[in-house]
Amino acid sequence: MVKNNKCSVIVIMDTFIKASRKTARLLSEQLDALGALRDPDVTSDLCSQYKLPTLLLISGHSSAAHLLLDRIKRDFMQSDGDFLSYADMADRDRKSSCFPMSHFWTYMNVWVAMAAQRLGRFDISYPAFEFCKRFYHPDRQMVCVTEAYENVNQDTTVDVLSTSHLGLLALYMGDVDLAKNCGEGLLKFMNSQPNKEEQIYLRANAQTGDVITSAPPNMKPFYVIHRDHPKQLYFFIGYYGIFMTKLFQATQDQRFLESAKRILDFALTCHESMVTYSFSHKVAYAAALVAAVTKETKYRRLAIGLGEFLVSNQNDEGFFGSQDFQPIDKYDQSAEIAIWLREIHKELTRIM
Repeated sequence: MVKNNKCSVIVIMDTFIKASRKTARLLSEQLDALGALRDPDVTSDLCSQYKLPTLLLISGHSSAAHLLLDRIKRDFMQSDGDFLSYADMADRDRKSSCFPMSHFWTYMNVWVAMAAQRLGRFDISYPAFEFCKRFYHPDRQMVCVTEAYENVNQDTTVDVLSTSHLGLLALYMGDVDLAKNCGEGLLKFMNSQPNKEEQIYLRANAQTGDVITSAPPNMKPFYVIHRDHPKQLYFFIGYYGIFMTKLFQATQDQRFLESAKRILDFALTCHESMVTYSFSHKVAYAAALVAAVTKETKYRRLAIGLGEFLVSNQNDEGFFGSQDFQPIDKYDQSAEIAIWLREIHKELTRIM
């Protein structure tokens, strides 16, 4: 890279970290003395805050992160290690008002558990991990989406997101065997794709192991990513790339890295809206991770391009995302994008 180009990348990287800091400061100031979000429209739903402990931790707001985890443990954590939101004290039996958070049952759990483990909050991370492991399907070596393995039925699915998510948590928990099992299950799943040049199917039937190529009505975005279709939920394949790269770092098994590269190469062929869409944020971090390992320019450029787009979607207050976002999504997505911008900065500055 010539000097002028390197200087311009440094300037871009600086915008990433500044944007992340702005959001972290904004959200940290939203917490009251007991760790609850002050916004009455979102404070009673875990969906507004399950990613926030991670952002606070990596942004230097560790005291606020502990305070928030205290609140999450007090108001959302159950005796079995699960987490449930509530509308009021008489209604504590629902996961979230946000449908995807209730559908992907362990998704919020794993985010909380990872942050707790990184903060040394073993009173939260260990019981949460034990609960999440109940969703691991040992025959498929993947993770059930909506119910624990013990409750598997003919409609139960295993999927890429839930498996990558639990696999990453397993790495943080030191359970490398479980992480490798998740990686092996994902490799088998990807190898069984019927036409992976044109689309990536995201789920298999838990009982048969067959890749699901026909989604239920109104659920198609959660079942497939088509190469030529615009504005899809690209974060599904992004998280796959994140986990497989991290698993490579833990095991030095080249198969995991090669699979991460293949999923990013697929992303690079997707509809042009992929690089101007907020839900590509996990792709940006996956690309930065792979770039840091391989030094390949195409992945670095993908991470930077997506990062620039994400920064452009930050408002003056510090929130990210569309004006059409519901309040709960505004908090959720802002915390996550701020996390990935900081992580992209960290990975790419290592290779400049």
